[in-house]
Amino acid sequence: MKFGRLWQSRFWDHVIRNERDLKKHIDYIHNNPVKHGMMGDPSAYEHSSIRIFYEEGIFPSGWKQESKTANGREFGDD
Repeated sequence: MKFGRLWQSRFWDHVIRNERDLKKHIDYIHNNPVKHGMMGDPSAYEHSSIRIFYEEGIFPSGWKQESKTANGREFGDD
């Protein structure tokens, strides 16, 4: 039996280390459709959970993610 690659090329895995790291990754997921030019507002993406975050008061309405991480690099630059 021949096995191929387990991961996609350029796949970036990560273990969530703490609450701050979790928040950073949730922000990244919510902002990804905006980053890739699919829409101007993350809540416009029909599959986004951001509307739930708005309804539950976790994020303020009109939330915008900072474009860089705390260390000044984009996600996946490690």
